[in-house]
Formats: sequence, C-alpha cells, structure tokens
Amino acid sequence: MFGGTTEDTSIADSIAFMSSGATEKVTDGTAVEAFWEAERAWQRETLEKAMSVNISDPQTQSSGFMGSYTTYLLTSSMASDGVRRRYSDWDWLREILVARYHGVAVPLLPEKRVVGNQNKNFIEERMQGLENWLLLVLSNPYLRSDVTLRMFLTQRGLPEFDQAKKAASSGVGADPSANPGLARWFGVLRHLTLPVDADAACSELSAHLEDSEARVVAALAAVTRYFEAAKLTTDSLRALRDALGDWHNSSASASASLSDTLAPVRTSLGVLASRLKKAGDAVANVYDLSVFAPNEIQIFLMDGLVTEIHRLRSLKALLAVRDAAQAAYSRAWVAQDKLHFQAKQFRDKGRNDKSDQLEPKIAEAVGLCKRMKERLDDVSKGVLHVEADRVSRARIDRALAMFGQYSALCIASGVRTQELWAGYLTANELDQAAMVADAQSTLTGQMSMHALDATGPSATLALPTSRLGPGGGTLRLPAGLAGAPKSSPSAASAGAGGTPDVAFAPPAFAAPAAPVFTPPPAPAAGGDYDPFSGGAPPAPAPAPVPAASTTAADLFPDDSASKEVSL
Repeated sequence: MFGGTTEDTSIADSIAFMSSGATEKVTDGTAVEAFWEAERAWQRETLEKAMSVNISDPQTQSSGFMGSYTTYLLTSSMASDGVRRRYSDWDWLREILVARYHGVAVPLLPEKRVVGNQNKNFIEERMQGLENWLLLVLSNPYLRSDVTLRMFLTQRGLPEFDQAKKAASSGVGADPSANPGLARWFGVLRHLTLPVDADAACSELSAHLEDSEARVVAALAAVTRYFEAAKLTTDSLRALRDALGDWHNSSASASASLSDTLAPVRTSLGVLASRLKKAGDAVANVYDLSVFAPNEIQIFLMDGLVTEIHRLRSLKALLAVRDAAQAAYSRAWVAQDKLHFQAKQFRDKGRNDKSDQLEPKIAEAVGLCKRMKERLDDVSKGVLHVEADRVSRARIDRALAMFGQYSALCIASGVRTQELWAGYLTANELDQAAMVADAQSTLTGQMSMHALDATGPSATLALPTSRLGPGGGTLRLPAGLAGAPKSSPSAASAGAGGTPDVAFAPPAFAAPAAPVFTPPPAPAAGGDYDPFSGGAPPAPAPAPVPAASTTAADLFPDDSASKEVSL
C-alpha cells in the first residue's frame, strides 16, 4: 500500500563539516584526515545501496482482557516476504536506538492513541507514519547498519522475534565490537572535540528550537485554513456549475415552449440558453481543475510543515536526552564524592579497615561517573557537531522543495485556468482586451453591473412596427415621450371629443451617460476605515429595487398631458 526508498544523505555533509575544524587530533593531522576520508567513503557506499520499505495488510487481533491491537505486514529490500510487526515493536526499537547511539536524533514515531486506534483512517495514517519513520532511520548510515534494526526488518516468526527482543534489551548488540553501525559512530565521536561552551550552546539551541517550532506551528495553522478555504472554493464551484446547468435547462425549456405572441422573448431565451451553456461548461472545467487544489496544499505544504515540526521535535528530544545524561552524571558524581568523603572520615579516625572496605564501592562509583561523563560528552558532541547542522540544512532543503514544487503546480494550474477562460471568450466572440478594459472600469467604479440595463446595448427601447391587435390599437405614452404628431387623413374623421389619430414617429432614446464614480466622503475623525485593520468596511449603497407594489401607472403616470396616439 505504501512504499518508499531512502534518499537523505545530509549526514554525510555533516561529517564533511566535522572534518573541517571541529575535530580532535588523536595522533596527527594526516591520520585524522585519513579517518574522515575513510568515513565519508563508507557513508557514500552504505547510502548508495537503495533500501525500500513497504507497509500493508493491517490485521486487527484480539488480546483478551487487553482489548485488541493491529499488526502490519512490513516488507523491505532485506525481506521481500515480509514480517508482521505492531506499533509497540516500533516503539521498542526506537528506545534501543536512542540508548545506543549517543548524540543521534532518532526520529519520533507517530503519536500513540488509546481510543479510536482501530479507526480505518487512523490506521491508514499510522501505516504511513511508521513507514516514513523507517525511511528516516534508514537514511542514517550508522542506524542503517545496526544489527538490531536489521533483525527487526528480517526476523520471521513471532516466538523468534520475541526472543531476539529480549536479547537486545539485555545488551546484545550494545557492544560496538559486535555492531558495525555502533562501532563506526563511536569512532566518529572519539574524533570530535567537546566545545568549551557546550552547556551554553545547548541552552541557546533549545531556545531557538522552541521559537522555531512556534513559528512553524503558526504557519501550519494558516495553511490548514488555506486548505479548508480551497475545499470550500471547490464546493462553491461545483454548486455554481450545477446552478448554471439548471438555469440553462430552464431557459432552453422556456424558449421551446413560449407562444408565438412572445416570439421575441422566446428568441432571446434561446440565445441566453446558449450563452449559459458555454458559461456552465467553462465553470465545469474550472471546477474539475480546482478539485486538485486541496490535495496539492496537503501534500506539499501541510505534510511538509508537519515533517518540519517532527524534525524540530526530534532534535528537542535529543536535547532532553542530554538533560537526562547530565542529571545522571550529576547523581553519579555526588555518589562518588560522598564515598570519598566517608573514606576520608574513616582514615582521619584511624579506621583504615573501614576505609579499605569502601574501596570497591568507590572504584565502582568512579567508573560509573566516568561512563556518565563520557555519555554526556558524546551526546553533546553529536548535538552540536552533527545533528544541529544536519537539521538546519534539511530545513532549507525542505522549504525549497515545499514552496518550489507547489509554486510550479500553481503556475501550471494558472496557465490551464487562463486557457479555459480564454476559450470561453472566444466561444462567445468577445474581445479579451475589451473585456479587460471594461472589468477595470467596473473595478474602479466607472462602470457598474447594476447600471448595465441603462448603459448597455439593450438600453434602446424597442417599439413595435405594426398595429397592436387585428383592428388597430392605441398606445398610451407620457407626454414627454410622445414625439411631435403629424396630421393624417384619419384625423378629420375623428369623432367629437375623441383623440385624433396621428401617425407616430418613434422617438430616439439616447442612452444616458455612464454614471460618474464619486469617492465616498472621508469618514469623521477617529472613524477612519483602514482596509488592513481587519475591521468591517463601509456598507455599499444597495442597488435601487422597485417596491413590490410598483405598477406601470407609477412608471408612466396618466396625467392630463398624456396623449393617446393611434398607430
């Protein structure tokens, strides 16, 4: 189901950095340089061998009173048939690696969950997380060469694997002479110097990591909102596509069903239906393209930031290991000092026999204190000379990969979107430059969608050219709209008190001038609107809407100046 290969060779670059001034001259300069050359060659050779892992086939099993647990089929380049492991096995392996490899930032595992750990989506996420963890571990040449890790990947059979786990927990594999990866890592540590300001540097690094994590968490929260907005945009485009489809179907149906009396309306509806079909097709294509946007945001931005947080927390966990090592060394030193003090008291009192009895305990305490100090120094060297540098450079690579790949996708998506809308303009025989100019005028307030009926090509009043009705008819118009009537032969035959029939020349209606945009008055002092302040902008003036009771008589009042004209 999942699968991947290791590609991270950044630790080799850290080794290159270590050999350029941060080393301890064990014998002489030539021998030290030869050591680092051999180490870099071994790293390259180890990492050039591609290692693949794949986790699949989750199986839930009952464990009696303990409830149930899930096992996963783990296949790799070392065991193509696969082995079955559960989450607690990964957890055990990480503890072994942390205890052995002083100063190595062993990656963190995906979080545990007590409730809901059998949910299908959770299992899918956990499988991906466990696989990513293995890939990160295998990208470290020292951890990759660990004997216990290899046993974890290859040991078949549950009883045999349980026995191997017990042996490793008892110390098998902790001896560098029997563990190639551990031997080489200790060789690296012995060639590094301990900075004199190790404590201060680690404290400074800890504060930096805390601040960095807070920044990345904030970025992840913002990207999560971006992801939700992209999903909402996709849903809105789908709804718009469906609404335009319904509108087109309604217009097409009306165009086919209206009577001959409404022939002009019927013709217009046919044209409108055609235009709506083209608009709906364009929106449908844009919707199909938008479906990928949320997925791209998650894969490239969200997942990248989550990985960034995990890397920072892995380094913080290593600093926590150093704190524990420092506390253990302090306790060992206090215990040693206490035994020395007791022995001195016995000697001062002439009780040399008692003092001699303490010698074995003193020797043991001195050895423990030495081992704790050596462990503390090793962790400090690993943190300051290797892991801090490796994580810092990995952050640069990750940022470039995240935003570089995402920007390339956005460009490709933008080009495709431009092509779709350009196709819509072409299909409707609209000039793109003219539409851009009109859009800019609308945006700046020189034009308005509300005023299109008064300024567009449909503003001219269409008057009939034939008589209204089979026996002739009349048209009542306001005096201001009636043109100068001309005499006609029928005027002399008009009955008394009637309105003379006149030949009517339809008036020419000039479209009113486009409305001039007038900026709103400046707000009163103390109430300035700042569009970047987050406050609510001033409410725009609503478009004039006729009252529900408005009639034709309100629009064309029947006053004494109205004229009844026979056509």
